[in-house]
Amino acid sequence: MNLIKDVWIPVQRFSEKLEEISPFEITSRIENDSDPVMSLSAPRPDFNGALLQFLVGLLQAVFSPENETEWEDLFVNPPSPEVLKEAMEKVKSAFELFGDGPRFMQDTNLNEEDTVFDISALFIESPGENTIKLKKDFFIKRNSISQICEKCAGIGLFSFQTNSPSGGQGHLTSIRGGGPLTTFVTSKLKNPKKNSLWSKLWLNVLPKSYFQVNGQKKIPFQSVFPWTNPKIEDLQSKGKTTTPQDLHPLSVYWSYPRRILLRKDVENGICDVCNRSSSVLVRSYHTKTYGLSYSEGGWIHPLSPYYKSKESWFPYHPQPGGILYHYWQTIALGKEQEDQAALVIRRFLNRKIPGEQTSILTFGYDMDNMKARCWYESEIPFFNIPSDKIEKFEEQVSQILNASTEVKKNLRQAVRNAWLDKKNDSKGDLTFLDVSFLKDTENSFYDLIRNVQENLISDVADFAALKETWLKLLNESACKLFDQYADSGSFEFENIERIVKARKNLKISNLGSKTRIILGLIVSEKTSKRNKK
Repeated sequence: MNLIKDVWIPVQRFSEKLEEISPFEITSRIENDSDPVMSLSAPRPDFNGALLQFLVGLLQAVFSPENETEWEDLFVNPPSPEVLKEAMEKVKSAFELFGDGPRFMQDTNLNEEDTVFDISALFIESPGENTIKLKKDFFIKRNSISQICEKCAGIGLFSFQTNSPSGGQGHLTSIRGGGPLTTFVTSKLKNPKKNSLWSKLWLNVLPKSYFQVNGQKKIPFQSVFPWTNPKIEDLQSKGKTTTPQDLHPLSVYWSYPRRILLRKDVENGICDVCNRSSSVLVRSYHTKTYGLSYSEGGWIHPLSPYYKSKESWFPYHPQPGGILYHYWQTIALGKEQEDQAALVIRRFLNRKIPGEQTSILTFGYDMDNMKARCWYESEIPFFNIPSDKIEKFEEQVSQILNASTEVKKNLRQAVRNAWLDKKNDSKGDLTFLDVSFLKDTENSFYDLIRNVQENLISDVADFAALKETWLKLLNESACKLFDQYADSGSFEFENIERIVKARKNLKISNLGSKTRIILGLIVSEKTSKRNKK
């Protein structure tokens, strides 16, 4: 099976017809808006996320626009499948799933003597050896996936290499660590048929100059797709770190931390992932420690936001509770020297797309070391801000988010004070409170920053009324959630006096001088005195 020329990518067309296509057919039937491909329709959400990254990485490697003008032209006038096929066929030898030559994202130096894993180990959520040994596979059972078709094997392999978590000594993480947060720009155009898969992909493709090395015009594909490089073993050794100087910058899309060789069985059966019959099944794979180690290698992936720590940049990862609005500034704007939005997001700020609504699709695994806790996926609004207004916008958004963080902290403390006396130092996970508070105030947050955007564009510099409303709303939400949780236990353990006092202090803290100062609001003498009491 070849992942360039064969049909294997599940999609849905505008007519809602489901079918499978080759990568170069993403623009099929897009001419005259007849019946374009609108979205991916893989059997798993992480497969859809992997396929988006696969297709963007492929387009970036073989079809990067020369400049912004060409990018705009191809956004409006997509290339034909024939044009894409010609470009993609240049690298088809790197995309053979089986065979005697290079095998897609696999190490052909492995042999029958190397360790064999069941194919379920290719799926991040599957229980590990220790979990099975201790009989702790309560929710995701062992042997849930025992055989898969070659199409799902191709997607699964790319997904695993892209999201690879730590797997014990020598089983290395992906180029962005385990389960990275990925961000995609999407834009809804007035004509619904224009919201095709092509437009979604092309919005996240960068001009060629972003990946050129010393003006190099011809791309050395052996350095882009490391599994095709005959000298790859020189980089696969204990203690060796693979840096951008060792491979082409485009290889950032083709993370290759694990040494894997799929074992092919020519046999009829049903795939445990897509539930379709197949004449080729994959039930296991060979593996060996120490693939490419990207740790501290200085890689910056164009689809991920980063944070700075000790002069180095590290990719963000989803955390318990999901991708809620407290991440919005990090994902959409960044924070000067602290956070950096994904390169595709920053690039989009300079693009003028005639869309009714622009948003950012975010997704990724919340990992606890090698254990997948949850797959998160959400779509958040994106606001185009004139360059001369962006600094003021960032300042206002920071104040708004910092106030939310402060009230959220007050809520945690108040509920704890209501439940426990001061001498009780019991520990507990109160993440559910944070999530409840953020979800309850999320729609209001986006309404607020939309109003801030409109005020800035209209040259209305006074945001006090908007922020007074926000403060009131934060306090009301916190008090409502306090009432919901503070007295939710058994009556014999409740202390009414403690609950009443905690609620009173919550309101004072929320509306007090500290929160008002965070928001840049005037602090009255009365408020200041009340806080000191």
